[in-house]
Amino acid sequence: MKMYFFFESITSDILFKGWVITTKWEFALSCLLFAFAAVVLEVLATLSTYLTRRYTTNPLEMNWSSPINGRSPLLAPLQIPSSVSKVKQRRCRIHFGRTIVHIVTVSLGYSVMLVVMTYNAYFLISVAVGSALGYLLFAPFRKRPKKRTPPVDRRAQRDSLTRSGQMDLGGETSGPGTDAEGSSRVNYYGTL
Repeated sequence: MKMYFFFESITSDILFKGWVITTKWEFALSCLLFAFAAVVLEVLATLSTYLTRRYTTNPLEMNWSSPINGRSPLLAPLQIPSSVSKVKQRRCRIHFGRTIVHIVTVSLGYSVMLVVMTYNAYFLISVAVGSALGYLLFAPFRKRPKKRTPPVDRRAQRDSLTRSGQMDLGGETSGPGTDAEGSSRVNYYGTL
């Protein structure tokens, strides 16, 4: 086996014993197969991101399938799930789907890695083009999971900082180093 990249179209035993490429058509089909595998890897990455986002979504923000007592569809986003067990079942199904996607992604990823490790430059180019095409087509659909941060009361934060003298948020001054009431201001470096 060669340990450097080479440009040959006739190869033997690519991934399995007996997978021998003898004609140009077999070689072209193999390159297309490897490019398609790289595209599928990008699809699986997008699907994994989607499932992670669904898994981490707050159940109170979910749009559940049944309308509220058959009333207005405008109230549908305000629904609360009927029970905690429904939320647990939903998360269990999504986690099972994430597990299947992970298994397929790892298996296919290692197979593509082994194809590249044959050091056939045509196969490397096929995988790179397939990966670029898959990213070009499917990356715009990836939305990263939202980070949950507690709401911040900016007014209370600002008031506490100005009361402690650590931050000046503007306002009229009657002179250098004094605020509107005439008391001296304190910044990070000390008294002004």
